Amino acid sequence: MVMPQAAAGLYYWMAQDPQLREIVEADGLIGGIDVGTYTTGFAVLRGGRPVLNLCSGIDIGMSRVASAVGARIHSKYGLSLDLKESMRMVENRHKVFIHNRLMDLSEDVRIAVEQVVSGPLMNAVYGLWGGDADRMKIGVYGGGAPDFFPFIQEVFPMASLVTMDNMGGGRFLPVLGMLTYYAGRNQLLSL
Repeated sequence: MVMPQAAAGLYYWMAQDPQLREIVEADGLIGGIDVGTYTTGFAVLRGGRPVLNLCSGIDIGMSRVASAVGARIHSKYGLSLDLKESMRMVENRHKVFIHNRLMDLSEDVRIAVEQVVSGPLMNAVYGLWGGDADRMKIGVYGGGAPDFFPFIQEVFPMASLVTMDNMGGGRFLPVLGMLTYYAGRNQLLSL
């Protein structure tokens, strides 16, 4: 079986939330937005199965945000960073050492997310889901979800940030979702 990665995250979220299982049993729609390093995937389940024409993705992820932050750092401080260094700065944004002082780059990251993400990503998701979004429960997960979530929620007020307090957080939701799906289909365990 080929499964959209964003749909896999929905299976784990659904296994953890009894309300979502009720929605699935009522043949309702559950949407997911999986924010990754290089891409953001979006998927919809109806009755627990992917609705393939509502599943897609876009090549916008935290790497684009990091590139924009790197450009801002170069512009402000004359410091040239490669993508790997920019990603590290974004990950450690609250305490970054530049020009002999510790700085907080949180505002730079927020501005970069707004510039890079909000328009193109929201146009892609809303263009695909359209009015269906008004009839679905939407979860936002993945490594970049906390940064993208405020902008996603502006377009989809009913969206929820799906977090995990263990196992590395929400970035592992798709992997856990694939395990959940496999275990359920093969009656191996109940997660």
